[in-house]
Amino acid sequence: MTAYTPLMGQGNRLLSAVLEPRRRTILQMLAEEERDVAVGELAKRFSVTRPAISQHLAVLKDAGLVDHDTTPGRRGYRLKPEGVAAAKAALDALATELPGGGAGTGERAPVALELDVDGPREAVAQLLTTRAGIERWLGPKAEIDARPGGIFRVDLGVGDIVAGTYLHVDAPSLVVFTWGVEGGDGPLAPGATRVDVALGEAGQGRTRVRLEHRGLPAEFQAPHLAAWARHLAQLDEVTGGR
Repeated sequence: MTAYTPLMGQGNRLLSAVLEPRRRTILQMLAEEERDVAVGELAKRFSVTRPAISQHLAVLKDAGLVDHDTTPGRRGYRLKPEGVAAAKAALDALATELPGGGAGTGERAPVALELDVDGPREAVAQLLTTRAGIERWLGPKAEIDARPGGIFRVDLGVGDIVAGTYLHVDAPSLVVFTWGVEGGDGPLAPGATRVDVALGEAGQGRTRVRLEHRGLPAEFQAPHLAAWARHLAQLDEVTGGR
C-alpha cells in the first residue's frame, strides 16, 4: 500500500476548486475582509444567484479552502490559509509534470506549507519531538526518540505506518526527520524522503510553522500535500486548545 492513497481525491478537489474563476474571486474577497462573511454579502458582488454562490462555497469548503461558522446569528465563511497554501503547492506540483516543468531533471521542489499557530515555539517544538506531542496531531500511535539517529515511527491511523529517523533537532528552531512507509520501497521506502519543520516567531505569542517535505517524486507530491494540509490543520487545532 502506498502512503496517502485514500487522500488522492483531496488533492484533486483542491485543484478543481481553484480552477473555477468565481471561486478564486470568492477566496480573494475573504482574504481581503479577514472576517466571517455571509453568503448573502458575497452574492451581492456577483451577477449570479445566491444559491449559485452557496454551491461554490460548498465546493471550497469540501476542498478545505474555507471554513463555515454555524453559530446562530453569524453563519459566515472565512478563509483557511493552510488550505490556500496547499492549493498553491498542488498547482506547483502539477506544473512539474508538464513539459519543461522540471520533472525528470533530477531537481525535486519540496512540498511546502506554512501557517501561524497559537503558542510559543517551545510548546510547538514539543509537538514535534515527544511521543505524546506527535500523537496529538499526526497519528494515534508513535515511537519517538528525538535526537540525531533516533527513531521516528508513527501509525497514521489510515493503514499506513511511516518510519524514519531524526536527522537534526535544534528545538525550538528546526526539527528534521526522514520519512517513508514501513514496508514500502523506492521513493516511499522508510527514510527515503526528508521532512524539515522550521519554527519562527510570528508575534503576539504565535509560532510560524514552515514544513517542507523534500525528495518526493512529482506523482507523490499532490497526495502528500493534501495529507500534510490535513495534519497541519490538526496541529493548529491542538495549539489553539480546541
